[in-house]
Amino acid sequence: MMPTPLVATLLLAAPTHADPVVEALRAELDRAAAELALDGAQPPYFLAYDLMETEHVEIRAVLGGVIEDERAPRRELGVAVRVGGPDEDNANFTALGQGDGFGSRDLVIQDHPLAVRHDAWLLTDREYKQAVENLARKQADRRAEVQQPDRPPDYAPGDPSQSSQPALPPPDGDTLAETARALSAAFRAHPQVESSTVYALSGTGRRVLMDSLGTQVQRPLGETDLRVVASVRAPDGQAAWDHASWYRLTADQLPALPELQAEAEALTARLERWRQAPSAEEEYVGPVIFEGDAAVALFRSLLLPHLSGTPPSQKAKGRFGQETARSDAFRLGRRVLPKGYTVVDDPLADPTSPASFAFDDEGVPAQRVELIQDGVSRSLLASRTPSKDAPTSNGHGRCFPGQMARGMPSLLAVTPDRETSWRRLVQKGLTLAADYDLDYLLVVRRLRDPSIEGGSDGPRFFLAQADEEAPVPAPLEVVRLYADGREEPVRGLRFEGLDRRSLRDIVAAGTVHTRSFLAQPGGKPWGDGATHGLPVTLTAPTVLLSEVELLPDEATSEKPPRLPSPLEER
Repeated sequence: MMPTPLVATLLLAAPTHADPVVEALRAELDRAAAELALDGAQPPYFLAYDLMETEHVEIRAVLGGVIEDERAPRRELGVAVRVGGPDEDNANFTALGQGDGFGSRDLVIQDHPLAVRHDAWLLTDREYKQAVENLARKQADRRAEVQQPDRPPDYAPGDPSQSSQPALPPPDGDTLAETARALSAAFRAHPQVESSTVYALSGTGRRVLMDSLGTQVQRPLGETDLRVVASVRAPDGQAAWDHASWYRLTADQLPALPELQAEAEALTARLERWRQAPSAEEEYVGPVIFEGDAAVALFRSLLLPHLSGTPPSQKAKGRFGQETARSDAFRLGRRVLPKGYTVVDDPLADPTSPASFAFDDEGVPAQRVELIQDGVSRSLLASRTPSKDAPTSNGHGRCFPGQMARGMPSLLAVTPDRETSWRRLVQKGLTLAADYDLDYLLVVRRLRDPSIEGGSDGPRFFLAQADEEAPVPAPLEVVRLYADGREEPVRGLRFEGLDRRSLRDIVAAGTVHTRSFLAQPGGKPWGDGATHGLPVTLTAPTVLLSEVELLPDEATSEKPPRLPSPLEER
């Protein structure tokens, strides 16, 4: 289905000063900033509107047939209302079942200024009333505290920004659907694959931010996620899900179909090796190489959640007292990685990445931030909600419309002081293994994606929270590597005691790898990888850790289907 003329006009709109939708929103925001007030309550001291317009395509295909094809324009408005003042306002405080002054709603997709203003008016009024109530609850909770801590301000306003970049054109839904259909057909030749699905999601358009301080920024918006998910079941009933995914700014940046099909075949080969591998029966303690995708996933799990300088949301006092919200950010001046390592986040490093932006979601110009220098934490990613270690924004405030922005990575690069060849990396690992009376070491090549869960009708995606006791997902592709180069696959292991302190146990690094994915704001590294999240691109090296403990996984298993797959009849 091709985009309608209406949608094409919406997405290819002229700069914001000539746009009826943006003009209507600006008029309503200015009116609210000047006149909105409740009797006996303070008026808003800050208002912001966050408009997101996209042409969205969502395709799902199985075994050569399309089973879902949805294409529609979307227009969403987020509103942020702050009441009180920068030192103390309603934000970053929550009470169960209550609003906090931040919210969103869908808008009419036609360019009807009065309808747009009407919906913005209702949403702003609702969030203002909730902001007033939330501030009162927040102040009451703070008055009840026995000791008043030395808190940073609740908001750090900055200079207003003005910018307008053109929206991205609508995706080619027909080509995307054909790609998904053809790619899913590759699994007809693999009856050992119990379930397989291809997801193709693409949304392009624009995001416009305006606030009562004078900011008005329009930037292009584009995200395309093509993901092939498949599962197999071992003879003992244990199942595994794995995926191959491509995350790009626009659909036309995806690889050609032959390359996609080759990756699907590689996925099938990985799962077949896993299915035939023996299940681990003993624990392993010794050196481990995290290679390629597993290395990126390791840093995604142990590094990303601790880089945000935005303080966590405080929860209202309940029956059992105050629920303390403690920051999980790295403490500045403390060692995080071995000497020689640097970690930099630069949203402008690669404009072709979906994670790139010139202005963050609060309208602050993006900045390059050196987070870790010589292995020591030096900075955090900051939004306009300050903390002691991040008093002002550095252009990394990110959020969905209608949420408070939090410091979050965009294009993050982990760089060692030197790269070691694969041969030397293995030699060093085997030397360390000898100290544990081992004649092999483990190489982990892929980790499970905890946001994927198997189901009778295919995979389900959900927001998986990182486990504080086991923050790194279980390994999916593991081999025992011997000195003669022989590899023995093994399955059914999980990590024990692997946490952010383990990053200091890196003894060597190899080739760097880059992966893009969707993550959640607020330090949650494992968001829903196929449908919901903010884009992040992470570059990290293959690494050798001196000591890692892995235990046999006691996960439950199900019996395989009683009848063979009909694909075997081909």
